Amino acid sequence: MNAELLEQKLISEEAHIRGTRQLYNELSKMRHDYKGHLTCTLGLLHDRQYETAVHYIENLIDQKLDAYTGIFHSDFDILNTLLNVQANICRSAGIKYSASILCSSTGSISDIDLSILLSNLFDNSVRACKECESPSIDIEFRNIKSYFVISIKNTIKESVLKNNHDLTTTKNDKALHGFGKQVISDIATKYSGIYNYYEEDLFFITEIWLL
Repeated sequence: MNAELLEQKLISEEAHIRGTRQLYNELSKMRHDYKGHLTCTLGLLHDRQYETAVHYIENLIDQKLDAYTGIFHSDFDILNTLLNVQANICRSAGIKYSASILCSSTGSISDIDLSILLSNLFDNSVRACKECESPSIDIEFRNIKSYFVISIKNTIKESVLKNNHDLTTTKNDKALHGFGKQVISDIATKYSGIYNYYEEDLFFITEIWLL
């Protein structure tokens, strides 16, 4: 039964990944459109058509083209996509979000597994942040020796581990929920890695080390 439920969760995660990739394509097209808009505006300015240029810019602002503009750009397309999607979600939810890509390699982890891993980590963080007055999520990617290390830190209202050290789900339907921790652990094991979590000054911190 556990295997079947995990399979259903993975199917759901794969659907999320497809949606994420679609959004990334849309963001890429939007960046391309911006270049065209800037070129057009520059041409109007060169021709001294200032009033027309002002109206053109005002129309762009009215269309709110910057609502989903990506703010993360690195050499890793999959990280750019996932982080920009997460940033937009946090912006809508009023959660302060920051991310640092300090790695030169993501190791041997596949895009699918990385997406599943980050999706589960992010969902857990957002869920905890919704109970906080000043919610924030900070995620960092770095390389330590031969490891690809992911660290995600989020605010918590009160200690989670004090009464629930094993992070057992508190949802009523335990048969359908609570597999996030197992999915994260399984991916860490798949890449001969380490999955660790702890608390520090009302922050919940999760670290994943992958080879």
